[in-house]
Amino acid sequence: KVGSSIGEIATAAEQFLGKTRQDMENEAREVLEGHLRSILGSMTVEEIYKNRDKFSQEVQRVASQDLAKMGLVIVSFTIKDVRDKNGYLDALGKPRIAQVKRDADIATAEAEKETRIKRAEADKEARKAELERLTEIAEAEKINQLKLAEFRREQDIAKARA
Repeated sequence: KVGSSIGEIATAAEQFLGKTRQDMENEAREVLEGHLRSILGSMTVEEIYKNRDKFSQEVQRVASQDLAKMGLVIVSFTIKDVRDKNGYLDALGKPRIAQVKRDADIATAEAEKETRIKRAEADKEARKAELERLTEIAEAEKINQLKLAEFRREQDIAKARA
C-alpha cells in the first residue's frame, strides 16, 4: 500500500502518477517476485520448507527497501504454500511422517505391553488371594474335623467308663 507519511505519499505520486492501480500492483509484485527469487537462490529447499517464517521475513526485509523507494510499504507478507512440481517437498516430509508413525506404533505397543503386564500381575494377585482363602477354609475345616474327632473320642471314653 502507499505509505502514510507525506514523503511516502509524494514518492508514490511521483512514481505512479498517470499509471493505473493495476500498473502499481504489477510493479510492486515484480519487486517482490524478484526478491523472492533472489532469496530462494540463497536458501536450501529444506530451509525454505521448514522455516517459512524466516523466508517470509527475509523477503519482506529486503523488498521493503525497494518498495519504500516507490513510496510503498508492506503491511503484511505471508508465504501460504511452498510446493514443487517434482514432489521433492513431499518427499522431505516422508521420513518425519514415518518416524512419527513408528514412534506412535512403539508407544502403542509399549502401552499394550504395560497393560498386559498389569493385568497379569492383577490376575496373579487374585489367584494368590483365592488360594490363601481356600487354604484358610481348608485349615478351618481341618480344625473343625479335629475338634469333632476329639469330641467324639471324649464321648466314647465317657461311654466306656459309664
